[in-house]
Amino acid sequence: MTIINKGILMEYEKILSYLHVIDLSSNNFIGEIPNTIRSLTKLRMLNLSNNALTGSIPLSLANLTELESLDLLSNKLSGMIPPALAQTCGNPVEVPPTPPSDASTKELDWKIVLMGFGSGLVIGAVMGLHTTSKIEHRFLRFFMAWQRRRMHEIRFV
Repeated sequence: MTIINKGILMEYEKILSYLHVIDLSSNNFIGEIPNTIRSLTKLRMLNLSNNALTGSIPLSLANLTELESLDLLSNKLSGMIPPALAQTCGNPVEVPPTPPSDASTKELDWKIVLMGFGSGLVIGAVMGLHTTSKIEHRFLRFFMAWQRRRMHEIRFV
């Protein structure tokens, strides 16, 4: 059995009865991580990344003694990683910097929107002027030809 988690390929020779993997990433979950998760004592991998989880990391996650991988990235969690949990998951790793706040993300989104709007406006104006000049040229050719025919008819009447 092969499991890929966070780009790491893990090969198991047979399906182990105690192997448990839960991947609840990118589900837009909100609220706190429930303490009832401590009852999943045989859990090896838990992925709760890319949600909107709030609050602190519960101490009850330290009860997951079989836990090898815990992914809580891209949430709105606060506080420190419980020391007991860091020991459970192996060597403690430096916590990555928090993602930018909503304000800077919205500001970045507006910059992109305004850049797109501005470039679209310029391209649209240039194409519009080009198209209208062609239409004007065709109209003038048609009108001049019509006027010549009209003058020709008046002379011969």
